[in-house]
Amino acid sequence: MVLDACPKLVQLLLAEGRIRQLHASPDGKELTTIYQDPRDPGNLRLQRFDTESGKQVWPPRSHSFFDAVLAFHGNSGIFATISNSVIQIRDTQTEEPISTLRDFSGPVTKAALSPAAEAILVVQSNTVRLWNSRSGEPLTPPLPQPGIVSDADFSPDGSRFAVTTYTERKWTANISTSEDGQMRVWDTRTGRPITPVMELGPRRIRECVFSPDGQVLLSVDDDLVQVWDPETGKAVGPTTWDESLEPINQVSFSSDSRRIVTASGDQYRTGGARVWQTHTGKPLTPLLRHHAQVNHAVFSPGGDLVATASADHFARVWEVETGLPLTPQLSHEASIVAVTFAPDGRRLITGTATGLIRIWDLAGQKVPHSLPHGGRRVHHAEFNRDGGKILTACYDGKARLWDSKTGELLVPPLDHGGKHRVVSYATFSADERRVLSIGGDLLIDGDIEVRVWNSGDGKLL
Repeated sequence: MVLDACPKLVQLLLAEGRIRQLHASPDGKELTTIYQDPRDPGNLRLQRFDTESGKQVWPPRSHSFFDAVLAFHGNSGIFATISNSVIQIRDTQTEEPISTLRDFSGPVTKAALSPAAEAILVVQSNTVRLWNSRSGEPLTPPLPQPGIVSDADFSPDGSRFAVTTYTERKWTANISTSEDGQMRVWDTRTGRPITPVMELGPRRIRECVFSPDGQVLLSVDDDLVQVWDPETGKAVGPTTWDESLEPINQVSFSSDSRRIVTASGDQYRTGGARVWQTHTGKPLTPLLRHHAQVNHAVFSPGGDLVATASADHFARVWEVETGLPLTPQLSHEASIVAVTFAPDGRRLITGTATGLIRIWDLAGQKVPHSLPHGGRRVHHAEFNRDGGKILTACYDGKARLWDSKTGELLVPPLDHGGKHRVVSYATFSADERRVLSIGGDLLIDGDIEVRVWNSGDGKLL
């Protein structure tokens, strides 16, 4: 396969902190981001964007939470935010609350939503419990686990869930010598175990992942991926391992479940990704190499392409059959922490540690231009309706209007003035003849001003 041309940047979106998760709705019209709040790094926030206009469907939620999970059923869905011992479940379209789970016996450390968004699995230290996500009522009693729970995942049809745990072995009270990992599959309807406890040896399993067809289950730690039969609890084939790929940062399946891709590397060595055959552990590609660790790798919906996102500030699309790159290196201003294909497979979405989201047209006509902002952070960016113009709002107190084809400014910067002023948002009017910008002074609490400009000459109205 050869792309018609280099990818074209078709949309810029800005989350307000380091992006942790990106979720495209099944119809590709909305993008939900979970990001780390820079003012409160221990907590996360959530935003939704319209992928065509680049505008927020609704702004970041006003409360903080330390974890969040989402599930879509059709084009509607729910999300659950976890804050200490309270789980708030809301509708993704209306943001209206559906139910609240509270009064747990201790802190909630993790949660997982079933694929149809009907049930939520709540993790507390060494127990798990199923709840009805709509009514907030428990579906099972607390289910004790053999160790501390490190991860949990539902099967694609929601009929089963897997739980990974670990126990520490110590020579003395203060020195831990090993962490023994275990995994088990449970029946969602009855709350009873399906498999015996799978002993994973002296290693802490970081993640468990069901294949899209539900026929196999992966256990993932820093340097090993093992494939299991979720009905019998027996290992399937050899472990997937390559010392050049340590540590494994993330794993994804192809849509047909026949292949997996691992994203690997750390800050001390070059990184890469590799595609493997699921049942045999046979490598299907050479190392898809980057100059720094690969944070994320995913298959396209058709499974013929893989996209990689790296700390070297580059994303790239590769052909699975040959292991060769199909695009040039897609440059970003910071480490790329998330990548995903749109459901149609024709667009690629990337997100960076600084909160900038790009949407790339894989059949585009040119490599995107750089839009310089003097090294200052861009708070917001959006295209006009035909994609010919880009409007940006910057930390330097200016909004700017650009020609998206040439990368040139169309009018002088729309300057709010003042040494400590920032512009946090800018948008076009419905007829695109005016631009509205919102700014304020960093040193004056509550100082906010709204200005309207002529988009043709940049003059203040």
